[in-house]
Amino acid sequence: MAGSTFIQHVTSLKSLQSDATPGYWYDAAQNQVVITLLWDMDKILVQIHGI
Repeated sequence: MAGSTFIQHVTSLKSLQSDATPGYWYDAAQNQVVITLLWDMDKILVQIHGI
């Protein structure tokens, strides 16, 4: 692995959608994780630990 970036948890889906930085939000009602990434079209590996 060349490097890693930890993505910060945000408190609401609205803040995730309005912010220009990577983040994730967990929707407990739908049991879903929504992730926003900055992607330069290179291959990436996304790992989710301890949600």
